[in-house]
Amino acid sequence: KIGAFIVSINIFRLVLFVFFLGKEVALGASLSTGFMAIFMELFIINHGQIDGEHITTSIFHGLSILLCGFVAYNFEKYRKISETKLIETKNELDQLLEKKANEEKLIAAKEEAIRANKKLKNKQEQLDDILKNSPGVVFQFSSEANGKYIFNYVSDQALNIFEVTPDELIKCPSLLNMVHKDDIDSLDQLIIDSANKEVTFQWTGRIVSNQQKIKHVSMRSIPRKDNNHSVTWSGVLLDISKEKEMEAALVQQQRLVETSSRLASLGEITAGIAHEINNPLAIIVLKLDDLKEHCSKEQPLNSEMHTSLDHIDEAVERISKIIDSLRYLSKERGIKKDEKCNIYDEVRKSLNLIKELYRHKGIKISDNLNDSKILVSCPKTYIHQIFINLASNAKDAISNCPDPAIDICISKQGNSVCLSIEDNGPGIPKEIKDKIFDPFFTTKGTNKGTGIGLSMCFSMIQEINGKIHCESNQNGSKFKCFFNIANDELEQHAKVPETDTKKTKITEKKSITKALVIDDEPIFLDILAETLSSIGYEVTASSSGPNGLEILMKNQFEVIISDQKMPIMTGTELFKEIMTNDLSANAIKIMMSGHVDAETEGFLKNKEELGIDAVIKKPFRMSSLLSLLNDISDKK
Repeated sequence: KIGAFIVSINIFRLVLFVFFLGKEVALGASLSTGFMAIFMELFIINHGQIDGEHITTSIFHGLSILLCGFVAYNFEKYRKISETKLIETKNELDQLLEKKANEEKLIAAKEEAIRANKKLKNKQEQLDDILKNSPGVVFQFSSEANGKYIFNYVSDQALNIFEVTPDELIKCPSLLNMVHKDDIDSLDQLIIDSANKEVTFQWTGRIVSNQQKIKHVSMRSIPRKDNNHSVTWSGVLLDISKEKEMEAALVQQQRLVETSSRLASLGEITAGIAHEINNPLAIIVLKLDDLKEHCSKEQPLNSEMHTSLDHIDEAVERISKIIDSLRYLSKERGIKKDEKCNIYDEVRKSLNLIKELYRHKGIKISDNLNDSKILVSCPKTYIHQIFINLASNAKDAISNCPDPAIDICISKQGNSVCLSIEDNGPGIPKEIKDKIFDPFFTTKGTNKGTGIGLSMCFSMIQEINGKIHCESNQNGSKFKCFFNIANDELEQHAKVPETDTKKTKITEKKSITKALVIDDEPIFLDILAETLSSIGYEVTASSSGPNGLEILMKNQFEVIISDQKMPIMTGTELFKEIMTNDLSANAIKIMMSGHVDAETEGFLKNKEELGIDAVIKKPFRMSSLLSLLNDISDKK
């Protein structure tokens, strides 16, 4: 019992050593304790008496303690190994968990990157779509040390405006190389001011495309300074050529309206002036005929007197032609695109207006105009405006020539008629020849040209399906206008007989005829009445329509001659009253007119409805009036 107790005590102490002092101490303690237990047990149990049985028991007890110590040692050893393995396993597990977490983070990051890339791709596609469908060029350019401006980026729309690819434009030595030479300085100054003040600039000007086309553009750009103080501009450039064309067309239309309004006013004034000049001119013509007749009866005219009267006659004839052209151009007409006219007549009328004016400027005018008749499909007004504009341009072109000359020619070419106006000026430079028909393009100085003359000619020719082109060299320029020949004749309207300029001798009338002459111009009335009376007419003179109507109510006449333009009652109104009241129904009725306005022109086309036999224009010669009276009398 004592031995068992001692062994238990030692085993307990051994366990304590193992857990608190470690395996090495426990092993040593077990050895010493084992041997000590053997001797103690032998000594205590046998009181120093040792026999074989006791020795065996003690040795067994000591070995048990040693075995416990050995077991404790190995237990601790394997515990430490297990602990180490556990730690290593835990570390490996932690590493695996961390790796898995990192992999999950990486996967999440990849997924986020994919989403970000997809979003970025969508944004890029949206931006590309916006840039592709943008009406203008999105650009970025920067300034170089040498003062040039280089494109850093240009959108695809550059191909439509500059007619080069964006890559080619980026390689361009300078932005200013694409700008029209007359607009370079304005753009350069705006860019410099924008860089100095760091403000947005907006520029409107012209560029020259790769195909040498001039285009109007509008540019807006925002500057940004980098850390190195260099400036980069980003902005948009729009092609506003169509807007400019529309603006030019609108301005042209406005000017045309203004011009038409002025011409209408001028037409009224011109018609009034023509009428006022025609009356005294008619007096001169009648008196000149009377003077020639009187002088030839009294005594034969000497050569000097004959020459003087002929010179007066020629001057009167010249005035008459000018007034006739002014009177024609002063008529109010609506433009009819399908109107047909004799191109020779219309050009001749326009030429009469400018011929003397140009002659005084030392310009020699030659033409092949004759009495030919070629009908063209073109409003008369267009022919006049085209001719005057082209003649005016020719006049300006030869203003500094030593022997200025203009040649006017009309020729038939197939189904067209060509009107050419040629000058002997210095010609048109090749670089601007293609621009001369552009609206508002002019080489004349300020306040000397509007730039719409040739543009108007071009528009008018196009409207009637004609053609116009220019031939030019250092010896002069020739403009050719082609008009389509009309397929049918002009509508036949009552026409005012042209003034007979032949020096026909006035013959006496063999039988007495009562004639009523009505005119508000006293001197003309007296001369006409006197001349008619001198050749056998019994003439009653009246100075107004109402007075003439009152005379007709009481008397019968074989001839009634009345002026058209009179106060209170016009000639038209007078003849209406004559027809309504059936006054002198069988009389020869003749209207005199020195002023053909729209109302009068309408009446001339329907003169038969008023019972009028003929219309004669002032000024007229007495021989023309008598010839007209004889012709009507023979027909009746």
